[in-house]
Amino acid sequence: MRAMKNILLYALLIAMTIAFNATPAFANGVNGTLMSGKKLIEEGKYVAAIQELKKTMEAGAVSGEVYFLIGKAYNRIKENELALNYFAESTVRKFDTKVLAFEMGLAYEKLGYYEDAIELFKISAQNTDEVGNSNYKLGQAYHKILKYDEATKSFDKAISADETLLPRAQLYKGIIKFEQKSYDEALFELKTAKKTAVSDVTKASAKNYISAVRAIKRATRDHSLDGALSFVYDDNVATVNDTEAVSISDKSDIGGVAYIRGIYCPIKTKENTLSIGYMFYQKLYQDMSAYNLQDHSGLLTYSTLLGEKTTLSLQYDYNYYFLDSEKYFQKHRLKPIFRFQQNRKSYFDFRLLADYKDYFAENTLDANNFGFGFTQSQTFKSGARIYFSLDFNKENTNDDDYDYRGRDFKIGVSSYPLFLGIDANLSVGFLKKSYKNVHSVYDVSRDDEVKTCYVSLKKELNDFITASLGYDFTFNDSNIIYYDYKRNVATIEFKFIY
Repeated sequence: MRAMKNILLYALLIAMTIAFNATPAFANGVNGTLMSGKKLIEEGKYVAAIQELKKTMEAGAVSGEVYFLIGKAYNRIKENELALNYFAESTVRKFDTKVLAFEMGLAYEKLGYYEDAIELFKISAQNTDEVGNSNYKLGQAYHKILKYDEATKSFDKAISADETLLPRAQLYKGIIKFEQKSYDEALFELKTAKKTAVSDVTKASAKNYISAVRAIKRATRDHSLDGALSFVYDDNVATVNDTEAVSISDKSDIGGVAYIRGIYCPIKTKENTLSIGYMFYQKLYQDMSAYNLQDHSGLLTYSTLLGEKTTLSLQYDYNYYFLDSEKYFQKHRLKPIFRFQQNRKSYFDFRLLADYKDYFAENTLDANNFGFGFTQSQTFKSGARIYFSLDFNKENTNDDDYDYRGRDFKIGVSSYPLFLGIDANLSVGFLKKSYKNVHSVYDVSRDDEVKTCYVSLKKELNDFITASLGYDFTFNDSNIIYYDYKRNVATIEFKFIY
């Protein structure tokens, strides 16, 4: 028995010696794993951080900090309920309440428990390291439950504590003013956010709301005025054969285009709108078919809601054209448009078109044009819009001497934000033209396939003026006389809208 006790005592002493010698290695291993987990969180590798930190738990380290860090990582990958479970364990182990409160507030906010999140952000705001972020998140939570005054005060405190939060806090203050329909104040806050923003997301959001404010302000007026001035360089080149090309006109060089349009709305309600307008268009352009073209247009549009998401617009335009100060032709156009608003950022248009051209020159046949088409449009959070359209139309003279049919497909992206407030627009198109019995003199009867590519850069100079630089390339273009020719058009445009 004594020998057995000695053996057990000897074994215990050996175990204690091993444990004593192993303790520093064990502690070093746990600390190393803990530091590694922290570093992975800082690097944004949250899943790897969770795996690393759980190793410390398996090794027996169950401190409140370990549970907190795992919960924080789960928060970042939007596993908010799991995060709360680990935060609860961290609380039991008496981890720093003020630090813990901020992360718990984030989890509750993501889960939609805004009142609970508010209480937690109030606690974390007492932590000197998180005053700015806590007040910023407090403002967001108040905004969610429509407590605008409390939200605005919290955003102001956030800006005072941390100036780097200015753009995002100003954005939310602008959104609050927008929702309160204080549009002038909203415009000021949003412009500040856009001007000071570093993040592209903040800039895009501010820009979208600024556009919405301007659109609402214009929509609430019963009048509008817009116009543009463009300078154009146009180079037309017709293909003669595979190795030679000639210019179709030695006068196709530089042109200027301008228009001004005014609209007045005698009826403007939520359900119905009636607008009357006038537009003057001037083209001083050395083209093969037009040197000095003027257009005086009368515009009449009636829009009505057919349902919660469906609108019908009836557009009638009357155009009176002059060519080189001589009467050219007059045109009547009727264009019904059905718009289905799928959601706030997406719509589908279906349109019909009917034209009648009445030429003033003798021995010139009048022409009719009928068509239909549709457009699908989707706007994204960045402000960019992608769309595609398809149009069919048929034009012929009164005695069918001239017959034209076109199928026009376009796809493009507009208002894609680049840098320094510059937006890009890009579109490509495919137009199939069919000419039948065009003219007895030219005896033209053919099918043409026209390809187009258009790109432009646009920048808002101020609240009213936008400048753009565009380039339009057309391949295999055609008209009655010439076909299979290239066309390069460069444009500088200044557009204003009031």
